[in-house]
Amino acid sequence: MKPVWMIALVVLGVLVSCLIVWLWTPDKPRAELDRKYLAAPSDLLDVAGLRLHVRDSGPKDAPALVLLHGFASSLHTWEPWARILEADHRVVRLDLPGAGLTGPDPKGDYSQKRMEAVVLALMDRLGLQRATLVGNSMGGRVAWAFAAAHPKRVDKLVLISPDGFASPGRAYGQRFEAPAMLKIMTRVLPRRSCARSSPPRTATRSA
Repeated sequence: MKPVWMIALVVLGVLVSCLIVWLWTPDKPRAELDRKYLAAPSDLLDVAGLRLHVRDSGPKDAPALVLLHGFASSLHTWEPWARILEADHRVVRLDLPGAGLTGPDPKGDYSQKRMEAVVLALMDRLGLQRATLVGNSMGGRVAWAFAAAHPKRVDKLVLISPDGFASPGRAYGQRFEAPAMLKIMTRVLPRRSCARSSPPRTATRSA
């Protein structure tokens, strides 16, 4: 029986090794990501201490829309929308701090107030006194919180499956603490296996 167990262990080891090689996805260099996702160098703006990735299309004197993406997403979520809306609207979309080409906040501040401050600073930078805010998921929470804090800067508010309501058994505003097992999984599992657990959140350009 020992040879059988030895062979089984060797086969299992080979299969596990092949699986690890197949799933392994190293981080891509920033330059490669810029080549793929950055439409123009001018889309990177210095705003509120961040190098913010922004796309601003449509007539500059048209009614303005500011589109805010959800968690683990980016401004590319809105590209199909932008292609339609920019005919008669100024369409501004951005990668929020920690997302897309904007990258991490230098101070590590991803609080609600920080997100609101970034949106406000961007509107000031672009000369937008008022705009309609459109937010999805986490971006919806940022949008409605911004509208509550700065009502004079918001024309209309459009919320698409917005975040912001307390989960059962949790107080609103309470910081979420990830279970210990989840923290371990993020350190152990390959990136590709984590990515496969969630459907794609971004739109891709058609050829």
